[in-house]
Amino acid sequence: MIPSRLRVPLWLASIIFTMHTLSSFLAKDDGSLPCHDRPEGCPTAPLGASSFQFAATSHGPHHHRRHPPLDSEQAAPPPPWQPTESSMVNLTREDWPVPESLDPNARYLSYLSHSGFHNQRLAFINALTIAKMTGRILLVPPITLGAAVAWVPPPLLQEHIEQAENSNIRDCRDTPIQLRKERCGLFWKSRRASWSWLLGAETLTTRQALIERPYHHRSWFKTALQIEESEIFSVPDPDRRSYRILDTDEEDDMAGARYQYSAQIYVEDLLDMADYKLLEFGSLFGGTRLRLRKPENRAFYRETQALMAYRDPMLEAMSEAVAVRLGGRQKYVGLHLRLGSRSDFVANSDAFHEEAAERTDAVFRTLCSDQYGLDADKITQLLIRNRRRSPTEDDVATILPEPQNRQEAHHLSSRLACPSLLYPAGHPLVSLNTPLYIATDGANPRKDPLTALFRNSFPCLFFLQDFQTVNEINEAEIPEMSFLQRAVDPVGESLRPFLEPFLEGEVAAKARGVVGTPTSTFSAFVRSVLHEAYMPKVDTDFVQQA
Repeated sequence: MIPSRLRVPLWLASIIFTMHTLSSFLAKDDGSLPCHDRPEGCPTAPLGASSFQFAATSHGPHHHRRHPPLDSEQAAPPPPWQPTESSMVNLTREDWPVPESLDPNARYLSYLSHSGFHNQRLAFINALTIAKMTGRILLVPPITLGAAVAWVPPPLLQEHIEQAENSNIRDCRDTPIQLRKERCGLFWKSRRASWSWLLGAETLTTRQALIERPYHHRSWFKTALQIEESEIFSVPDPDRRSYRILDTDEEDDMAGARYQYSAQIYVEDLLDMADYKLLEFGSLFGGTRLRLRKPENRAFYRETQALMAYRDPMLEAMSEAVAVRLGGRQKYVGLHLRLGSRSDFVANSDAFHEEAAERTDAVFRTLCSDQYGLDADKITQLLIRNRRRSPTEDDVATILPEPQNRQEAHHLSSRLACPSLLYPAGHPLVSLNTPLYIATDGANPRKDPLTALFRNSFPCLFFLQDFQTVNEINEAEIPEMSFLQRAVDPVGESLRPFLEPFLEGEVAAKARGVVGTPTSTFSAFVRSVLHEAYMPKVDTDFVQQA
């Protein structure tokens, strides 16, 4: 039975598409179980449940994993994470638990996770909200870090994801470089991680009932939850934006909107599908995927967004150490600058790289105006001085004087020195002495021509690479940063390129103000969710009394 108000155009074609999709899955389940479900198991640690560890050293093993919930109020709280010479850290769950006794009346909801991390995050928030509105348990797929699986129409999307998850990490490492793309696809440039690693298990389960899946293969529904194919309703998803989900019966007016959806699905109709144990969605990515009118649903969505701030203790320890070196939280300005230079490990990099020069000029103007208080004339003079544009007759004739001396900047730690000469007191650009931290995907931002405009304008500009070694800028080692150098996967490949984007975002978010790159979902996340999470909480009662 298909609800009458799913309102998908050309229902006959959609039904045929659904039947084709299900038959493809059924055919695949008959003879191509993932190694996780085969009797002989996997030849090596499966990607969906692998342990990621530090390189071994002579100091002996020291294991680290997330502490379990306290058994009693008298139990001592876990100590804060401290870097050690050799530590174990899991980006995925160790056990992937499912309920010991399955409730026969339980109802579930699943979806496919694809594209870059922040599109995966939006899909996760949407899925949590839909599960909450429909009273279903959410089956959460793992995160893909690095090069992600791009959206394609199902069943190809399911197949592409399974191919990435089924690749053998040791086989890919030993495959000649020229053959890796053909044999391993995107797997070699990506890793899996669980949401509980990044956000904390307690954070997830307090919001909505959920079960974390170790992988996407549909056989897991049967092996873990005893769900038969006849108990699954797969929502047709032939287009990139096949459906928008509405929580009221009011018609959805999307006229003139940037993104258009092919159909409308009402939550009321989803509630009528209780006969199906599992509602299986395809893509749920997108900030406009849900049209919420009920106050309780809007509140749940906003509160869930706010809980997306990272809670991994190692990332927190590293970002806090860098922030302290910069003078402390809110003592510097943060900029999240997408350049698209690390296309191997960052999603959607090519699109950003093609427009990088134009974007950097626009971001520079916003940064100087919003965070440093410069007027349009001064910003234009900076662009002229740094040869980013030629002067015109309308430009201000006064040429801004150059900085004069190198000295300690206010707020900075005594172990950190500004890379360039400072502007003296009374200089029209003296506000630019305030430290600036740039989080970027640039491969070598200290030498990247795209960052030259910022390096030549801001005397106290810093990148993450400045804090990873002792150098003329950073005069003392930061012990916490050694984690990035030693973090490796089970076969010894570095995890650094997968962890750096998270660390960069945290450091930028702890600034007094953050500027981002237009159209970047990563920048939007850093400016909103992360920055708000690190802002000091305001005593609203005190403010109202005042």
